Amino acid sequence: MEIPELRDWAMVADTSSYLAPERRVPRLHGKVYNSPDHKNGTAITTSQLLGKVTEEVVKTRNSLYKLGEPFDGYAENFPDAKARLFSTLPQL
Repeated sequence: MEIPELRDWAMVADTSSYLAPERRVPRLHGKVYNSPDHKNGTAITTSQLLGKVTEEVVKTRNSLYKLGEPFDGYAENFPDAKARLFSTLPQL
């Protein structure tokens, strides 16, 4: 089974104004490739980000994703975004 890859990604959170801040969960938004459910390059927002499986693969509530490079604008605002993300995720 090939793990789908998420490219041009950025960290996002729930944005509902009716959701208390402590209930907001981290998610990833990006373009997915090699997914059995989506055409290559489809923009998706993942379910809740739970942790890392390896130093390249993250687990969300519903899926595993290999992380490619982050979105250029995100990477400019948050240098070393991928390394920083992986350093903060719990090992699963």
